[in-house]
Amino acid sequence: MDLLTNETVKEAFAAFGIARAIDPAPDGSVNLDNLSGVAFEKVIADLLDRIGFQTELTKASGDGGIDIIATLDRTIFGGRYLFQCKRFAHDSLVGAPTLRDFYGAVTADRAVKGVFITTSGFTVQAREFGERVGLELIDAEKLETLMSEYGVADRTKLP
Repeated sequence: MDLLTNETVKEAFAAFGIARAIDPAPDGSVNLDNLSGVAFEKVIADLLDRIGFQTELTKASGDGGIDIIATLDRTIFGGRYLFQCKRFAHDSLVGAPTLRDFYGAVTADRAVKGVFITTSGFTVQAREFGERVGLELIDAEKLETLMSEYGVADRTKLP
């Protein structure tokens, strides 16, 4: 019996609409542009785990705009943090309406903080709203820095 190649397995999964989890390059790096939304959330959960959070991915539907629930067990900074992750094209900015929806979910949950992470950036209005209500906004540049700092390699560089 012939062994299936990695490529054959990928094709078989794809035929049923199933994306494999994260498929890193031989050097361990991950190209964020090639990930599904769920795989991107898994990369972010890995990053948060390395930072010191205990993470839980929410279900894809009915999550109320929350992708990751993370708990930090530290004095003063500890508590429940909520994360929303959006893998957008570099030129597709996150707008204020998206942040307003996320803020509503964070407020309803009474989390310590809401953190919005994207592979793109934020509009001026979104940044102003986030600053006014205390959301942490992590754009592509900040994400690249965090991934590098905590050993989560990313082959996607800013244009």
